[in-house]
Amino acid sequence: MNKYIISAVIIVALCMNFSLQYAREPTCYNQICPAGTTNCKKNVRSSPDRRNLEIRINCLDDDAGSLKEYFFQEPSSLNPYTHYESSSYSAAGGLDDQYYRGNGLEDFSR
Repeated sequence: MNKYIISAVIIVALCMNFSLQYAREPTCYNQICPAGTTNCKKNVRSSPDRRNLEIRINCLDDDAGSLKEYFFQEPSSLNPYTHYESSSYSAAGGLDDQYYRGNGLEDFSR
């Protein structure tokens, strides 16, 4: 009887540890992304009339497929004759560090 209780307690403890480890949602540039998001892309460019900046944020999976896209516009403070475009990539935030271990790159992170 005691073996069953101890086994049940261990299983519950393992399940709780696993769920706490991955409880945070992935984020890209402060936007919430769906499960499976590992990387992020942000593209900022001038609108056709150059009065606004168009901002696109993509939540990407391991194969660089877009899982979700956010689109914003904000007024541009640039000269109206200036065309601006910039792209940046980053790892998704909110992921457990264990996700990136074991890929052979940990020696290069120092």
